[in-house]
Amino acid sequence: MKPKFFIPFVLIYALILGTEVYAEHHYAVTKDFRFLGIMQPLLLPGLIIYLIYNCKGRFNAFSMGVLAGLCFDWVGDVILTLHRDAFNLPGMLGYFAGHVCYSIAFGFSTKKSGYKVSLMNRFVFCLPPVFYVVIYYFFIYNYMSSHEVKSIYIVPVALYALSIMAMSTTALWRMGTTSDASYWCISSGALFYMLSDSITGYDHFVEPIPYKYLANMSTYGVSLLLFTIGTIIHRPPAVTQT
Repeated sequence: MKPKFFIPFVLIYALILGTEVYAEHHYAVTKDFRFLGIMQPLLLPGLIIYLIYNCKGRFNAFSMGVLAGLCFDWVGDVILTLHRDAFNLPGMLGYFAGHVCYSIAFGFSTKKSGYKVSLMNRFVFCLPPVFYVVIYYFFIYNYMSSHEVKSIYIVPVALYALSIMAMSTTALWRMGTTSDASYWCISSGALFYMLSDSITGYDHFVEPIPYKYLANMSTYGVSLLLFTIGTIIHRPPAVTQT
């Protein structure tokens, strides 16, 4: 199914995302949080409403799971607005719940498609996210473990990294179980989301990244847009494959 009002929606979404990036820049320069406090919670509601509008009357476990993931991400954004810390634990819990919902949704769409994903294909597709997440976690682990305050994040960040890995792996497992457009939208979205979290983690635990907010918010916003579009255009194969 082609998304309704696609171009107008994308233009409006890009305007909101660009304004939020500017608000992040304004906060970094002036330390005045009021503008960012208004813009930060405004990104997700548009995606949530757009997904509901396009999936009206044909919701299933897959689209409901993605919708739940978007809602939990919005909760994480709101928490960051109330408590301005890029890596506070309550905010992490919201995004963690979002990752779990995405993982379940992507896994469900694979199971219900009728396409038999072989164990070898599952193994091959899980290698890139597993390799990346493991290497990245142990990289920042050295910085967390050497700092008394940051060491409290060791276990939460490990669980968070596992949720990212599960989300990315299940997204890649969808190959052959949906349309090519839906597969590449959601797989690309998962990789953009992984990149966004990697930027945030490096900036928080290792060293500040110049214009971090531009790279972080851009990849985060694009990932959620791709999740939404990929869910709307999802279609299982017309013929069951064995």
